[in-house]
Amino acid sequence: MNKVSIIVPIYNEENNLRKCIESLINQTYKNLEIILINDGSTDNSKEIIDSYKDKRIVAIHKKNTGIGDTRNTGIDKSTGDYIMFVDSDDYIELNCVEILLKNLNENKSDLVISNYYLDTPSKTYEMNLKIFNSINIKEDCDLLCKINLSPWIKLYKKDLLINNSNRFPINLKYEDVPFVVEAVIRAGKISFVPNYLYHYVIKKSGETITRDERIFDIITICAIVEKKLEQINYVNKTNFFVKVLSYYLKNSRYIPNINLRNEFIDAIYIYLKRIDKDWRKCTYLKQESKIKRVIITHKSLLKIVNKLKK
Repeated sequence: MNKVSIIVPIYNEENNLRKCIESLINQTYKNLEIILINDGSTDNSKEIIDSYKDKRIVAIHKKNTGIGDTRNTGIDKSTGDYIMFVDSDDYIELNCVEILLKNLNENKSDLVISNYYLDTPSKTYEMNLKIFNSINIKEDCDLLCKINLSPWIKLYKKDLLINNSNRFPINLKYEDVPFVVEAVIRAGKISFVPNYLYHYVIKKSGETITRDERIFDIITICAIVEKKLEQINYVNKTNFFVKVLSYYLKNSRYIPNINLRNEFIDAIYIYLKRIDKDWRKCTYLKQESKIKRVIITHKSLLKIVNKLKK
């Protein structure tokens, strides 16, 4: 019976942690290794972790080194045949592991991905990925634009991570992207489950993220990914980077410092122009509404809209 290692990085999540852990220990699939890694929390997270006596739980308490290094610790400590990641403020459906593992085994896949829920205080939304058949990036060059680039709601064959030494970048925000891209590149077969199995939790209604100078890390992250894609002569590079960076252009209004905000917008446009001087014509942008497409592709207009929204 295959063992699944579930890696949970934890930092100051005392209010949400029990719900997360309960969703793991009560899975219908029982052969689990639940790796709870306390990344130097200063609240009661340590006490909550230690209160669980389930023999499948591996509790690790360490100094704070960030989520990337914490997830890497989990990979290195794991002994399962398969690996999952769950964030400590989220939770999963009780049959999540069973459904993902069944699909992976039936399709002889290296990686399986499913739909998920977005939980807000007022409503739960169904988040649908673009449906794809069991396939890989060589057969579908648009695959990276169809999937969620977070490490959660995926079940990975451990060989996909260990044999290729795939790890999360350390001391960078948005560390998820290179890890997931590398896994997709290396997977011989990727399958899809239409079930909604993961709950991505937004804690406050209307919650926005105030962004500081670390938002520039996304450009460093894109440079890391660019090198990975060059190694396989990836032909859909423009669509991928427009997908990633247009999200940050749309949310650049959350950078409170106007000078920093405009500097960031300038840097994104420079990066996209270097990738492809005709990036504004890419097919990915056609899924945006005409108004959003016009704003995203015109730097001066974006800066004016941001100023008005603030």
